[in-house]
Amino acid sequence: MSDEKILSDAAASRGTSAEDHTRGDAATAALDAIAKLCGCPQWDYPGQVERDVGALAAERDALREIIAGRTTAPTAAENAAHDAAGGWWRYQTESDWGDATCQDVGLIREAWTITRWWPLDASGAPCAWPEVTP
Repeated sequence: MSDEKILSDAAASRGTSAEDHTRGDAATAALDAIAKLCGCPQWDYPGQVERDVGALAAERDALREIIAGRTTAPTAAENAAHDAAGGWWRYQTESDWGDATCQDVGLIREAWTITRWWPLDASGAPCAWPEVTP
């Protein structure tokens, strides 16, 4: 089921209302406690669900991009930004894996056919691709 369909179905159904908050039932109190953990003063259905599901879907997509890596090598600007952050690169050739400093990227691209690239942060953990302004 698509994210849009889930959000559409959530918007079409009815959840807690002003009446529920006035009545102060246990479920509303529990939902308000959850809302406070998310930084909202009270549970707002379906608005909060739409925001939270949208945020979770965006986070999921970003994490999938980190896991997948890219088949395109980093640009000079991306490499410079990643180097400034203390990052490294993991790369895959047709038959092997390796890690490279940002200074070595040009040499590696010339020496092997790289099939996939992943950015690693200063601690060596996978991270988001460096963002640069064109």
